[in-house]
Amino acid sequence: MSKGTKLALQFIGKYPISQYDDNGKGIYYGFKAEYRFLTNYGIVGGHQLGYDCIFTYNSTKKKSGLFMSPNFPGFYPQNIICHFYFYGDLEERILIQFDFFDVEGIGSCEYLTASDYVEFSNFMSTDRKYRKFCGKRGKFNIRSDDRFFRVSLYTNDRFDRSGFRAYYSFESKAKSSDNTSAQGVTKSTFNWSMSVGPSASNAKSYGLQTSSTLIKQQQKVINNTRISLSRTAPESRGPRSRRFKLQMLHYRKFGKNQFRQSTSLP
Repeated sequence: MSKGTKLALQFIGKYPISQYDDNGKGIYYGFKAEYRFLTNYGIVGGHQLGYDCIFTYNSTKKKSGLFMSPNFPGFYPQNIICHFYFYGDLEERILIQFDFFDVEGIGSCEYLTASDYVEFSNFMSTDRKYRKFCGKRGKFNIRSDDRFFRVSLYTNDRFDRSGFRAYYSFESKAKSSDNTSAQGVTKSTFNWSMSVGPSASNAKSYGLQTSSTLIKQQQKVINNTRISLSRTAPESRGPRSRRFKLQMLHYRKFGKNQFRQSTSLP
């Protein structure tokens, strides 16, 4: 497909004639082709705005369908920008499901990589929520945040590929919210199981006790710690311990001066 209103085709034969007919004339093998003049870039479906590569899809006219890059499954044109605008009702969102994606590009698809790319946005302007998509990818889905969504294809003059083919559908926000809630419940359940332990039966011992039960358990731990320390400190029960206690009693009874003058206690 041409990138403008003109297209030149040149055929050059490089190999010598190897076959001749009965009259001695050379037999040439060339090509046979069909041509068409298009204004819709080979894109079927949607409503085209003027002669530009801009197509709109409205929920009031069709709830679901296919859309694709220009000239799909052939190579898309170079130096082209195509916009696909989706307009849903007040309580609808747009779900885009790609079943084929091959857009020339590498890495992050930025300008320095000279990549073609596809851009997604919840607005007419750039949406920071989505990164640029390029390269060859497997099947994947994109869902809008609200009733409007934009898909744009940007190509340069370097290389080209087959582009993409996707299925669009307008779905109610309630359905989208149910899917989101279900995912949230699954995630929170997973986190809870990780924090509680191998089974739900252990939950009581990890966080569902009453405040009085917690206080009793803490006091029990303190008492056990005291018992453990008393058992692991034998010097606290020996003669040195008794000597220290008698010295303290003597100090309190007679004062500091007499305590200094006192001799060793039994």
